[in-house]
Amino acid sequence: MLVRYLRVIATAFVMGLAISVPNAFAGMAEGDAAFKQGDWKTALKEFSALALAGNAIAQFNLGMMYEKGLGVDPDNSQAFEWYQKAAKNENAYAQSKLGIYYSSGIGVKRNDERAAEWFRKAAEKGNAAGQAGLGFLYLTGRGVLQDYKKAAEWSQKAAQQGMPTAQYNLGFIYQRSTGHRDYKQAAEWYRKAAQQGWAEAQNSLGNMYMDGIGVDRDYKQAFEWFEMAAQQGLAEAQVNLGRSYQNGMGVDRDYKQAFEWYERAAKQGLADAQNNLGFMYLNGMGVDRNYKQAFEWHEKAAQQGMAIAQNNLGFMYSNGVGVGRDYEQAFEWYEKAAKQGLADAQVNLGFLYEKGSGVAQDRKKALKLFEQSARQGFARAQLSLGDAYKYGWGMRENSEKAFYWNNKAALQGDSEGQVRVAQAYEYGHGVKLDRNKALDWFRKAAAQGHPVAKDHLLR
Repeated sequence: MLVRYLRVIATAFVMGLAISVPNAFAGMAEGDAAFKQGDWKTALKEFSALALAGNAIAQFNLGMMYEKGLGVDPDNSQAFEWYQKAAKNENAYAQSKLGIYYSSGIGVKRNDERAAEWFRKAAEKGNAAGQAGLGFLYLTGRGVLQDYKKAAEWSQKAAQQGMPTAQYNLGFIYQRSTGHRDYKQAAEWYRKAAQQGWAEAQNSLGNMYMDGIGVDRDYKQAFEWFEMAAQQGLAEAQVNLGRSYQNGMGVDRDYKQAFEWYERAAKQGLADAQNNLGFMYLNGMGVDRNYKQAFEWHEKAAQQGMAIAQNNLGFMYSNGVGVGRDYEQAFEWYEKAAKQGLADAQVNLGFLYEKGSGVAQDRKKALKLFEQSARQGFARAQLSLGDAYKYGWGMRENSEKAFYWNNKAALQGDSEGQVRVAQAYEYGHGVKLDRNKALDWFRKAAAQGHPVAKDHLLR
């Protein structure tokens, strides 16, 4: 995000190159004309003479030529030196450039405090790039104390001058900062930046349409904005576009297209896309089923710390899918995901403790994990706790608590939970006998195709 953010600020300067003034200095007009014609040799000669004489505009232009390799070999160190000379001569464009160089460590050792100083000098002169840069530092707490209020103030100044990076940041502040939260304003500023082609804003606006935040929910609009950003190569938008194709949201379902967009994002290293690509290979969606490829992509995502991918990798090791069965490896990956609070991984880890697979058997730890997962609303864990209380696994039998947890799962629509609750009502286990309620729950489970419930209703 930061590198691309700074690159766009830099692009704003390129659009202004070469900076010129009416013939205040001999050679400026000649240098400017030569630059516009692509005559780098003449432009370099004219700007160099003026720059050595202390002309700030020429110094800035010369810095840009060294940065972009126009008539000279690209040399960020030389570019930095000329920008510094121009900045010290109070050129606001150069001052913003120094902010960028110090922020990103281009041509000079990274120094966020110095970046903030130079961005501030430019910002106070009304320079939009300086205002945007300073707002970004306040937003991220780099070189200055994090301050959303100041971030919003400086971003607003730059945004009102049409700087897309600032418009995006302002949208982000309105969306995420509790002290400034205003989803409608967030959507409006994202739209302004998106309409200028700023990919992050296009993706964010797509997310707002997808979720109906700040705008009416509109999957077609979401798809269109995701597509614009994805075409620019933004990995986050590519994975969002893949989801739209996979789920048929705003576009006809197309697993092949979903696979292709996930693959593009995955190759950029985005863990979310790598995990989704693994899922597509695992299930043969949009591509031939390939367990080995599924394992490799889940592994890439898991190694980046993505909990869902770590859980998926644990599943593959536990079941020998795409890799030799290895309960110890399964345990390690389930544990990593469980420590991040993933309910699915907590119950899977609990099963390994319960069975003593890949780790010493420990039913107390298993029950603790089941409860952690169950309290997050994970039905499979709730059913496991129901079993533990019903059969006294690692604890005393308690039919009331067994009913409590099975009922939790049933109320979420889990058909197995519904059958267990029906049986509890039918026989009065842990709850007062009530055959009418039992029949109601059997019908709910049967409607979902549960074989025990269907068989019961046929009696």
